[in-house]
Amino acid sequence: MIAILIFGLLAAGAFRWAFRQELSRDGQQRFTRQITRQSKTFTAQLCLPKPLRKILTQAALTEAAGGPKESDLVILWVACAAFGTAVGLSFGELPGALFGFVAGIVAPIVVLLLRRGERDRRLTEGLPDFLESVARSLRSGSSLSQATLETIDGPPALAWPLTEELTEVRTGIESGAPFQQVLAQWQGKRHLREVTLAVAAMSLGAGVGGERARSIDGVAFTLREHQALRQELAVSSTQARISAVVVAALPLMFLLLVDAAGGQGGQFLLGTSIGIACLIAGIALNCAGAWWMHRIVKQVTI
Repeated sequence: MIAILIFGLLAAGAFRWAFRQELSRDGQQRFTRQITRQSKTFTAQLCLPKPLRKILTQAALTEAAGGPKESDLVILWVACAAFGTAVGLSFGELPGALFGFVAGIVAPIVVLLLRRGERDRRLTEGLPDFLESVARSLRSGSSLSQATLETIDGPPALAWPLTEELTEVRTGIESGAPFQQVLAQWQGKRHLREVTLAVAAMSLGAGVGGERARSIDGVAFTLREHQALRQELAVSSTQARISAVVVAALPLMFLLLVDAAGGQGGQFLLGTSIGIACLIAGIALNCAGAWWMHRIVKQVTI
């Protein structure tokens, strides 16, 4: 190991000397700019697989949602895999390294799956503002289709993901399609109770007329009350959620604590066939229990 380190240092020194001898100052600057440009191009080309990109959108972690760049997420994912490999290697050599690598790959995906409903939550939170803006435009004398277009184009600007959701609605209205048909197409793509209620109120106003602004305002008020009740339930179930996380993480924390105290638990679990079987069975049971607790806590909703 020491010989390899010395050889690497000598090779790096030789490359540095050759670099200074062969290139002038301007050449060094051009070389540096070229390396920087190539690294940026390589980073920009990093992308996630299509299924993961879809989960990323549902988790509201895209750049359009104010999240990090996709290339940064790929780098973070690789870093998690490298960290898991290093930690596993310190516990159980090659089997531990393989286990740590798999854990580093799977853990970010699990986090994304747990945040999968974040996009729908933001969509439903933006619907009351959208409906109230449509109602204000109706009171100013605009037709329902004009009020919808004025609200989509702003100001004020709509929050993500309503901006993406209503782009197709605007395209359909501008193309001359029937207003109710455009709303029905949007509802068909988003099977959410809040979207169904908003589409029903707007479609009813387009079909029969009458106090359209008042009915749309009533739906917006109902959605706000629904969101307030949901937030209250989320706060009430915070203790149960924290307890579920602690119970799910307790076996791993216990294993790390025992190994740090000088025990042989890590070497047994990752260095023997019986230990690997016990580890796989324990992880499977722990994941099943975590999923069960997550489902129980998730049922506390309206």
